[in-house]
Amino acid sequence: MYQIDSIKEEMDVYYRTLEDRPDIGWFLQGHIVVEYMLRKRISDVNGVFPRKLDKGGFYRILLEAEKLGVVNKKQKLVLDKINSMRNKYAHKLNYVPTLSEWLDIWRSAKDAFTDMTDGIEQGHQELESIEKLEDADRFHLNELFVQICHDLLH
Repeated sequence: MYQIDSIKEEMDVYYRTLEDRPDIGWFLQGHIVVEYMLRKRISDVNGVFPRKLDKGGFYRILLEAEKLGVVNKKQKLVLDKINSMRNKYAHKLNYVPTLSEWLDIWRSAKDAFTDMTDGIEQGHQELESIEKLEDADRFHLNELFVQICHDLLH
């Protein structure tokens, strides 16, 4: 009986991750696009993408990007925070970030990236105005990654 209860509990965690989660989809997509952009910029600066990073994770790619001047220290800090949250999503199926975790990323991003269309500011204001993430406008939250990618292009 214990094994059945244990399996049922594990399946419950799995099913909860499949529920409508306003955070997980757009956040993971944003992380993937940022990694793609970092790889592209490293290739542009370096002339080719280093073989040593072919199977490298985000953190190793981020270190190389900083070394090559693709990102500065403030930007690296924000991308570290984003990657840390991504790792929590990947390794803890029932992980749900707190509003303070989100606010920390947006506050850091405001100081690190050019906010060409005020997307980071709008997302930050959105997060400041709510009590739970489900109430946030996803469009404004997606803008964080748009602004980061914009800076990575230039």
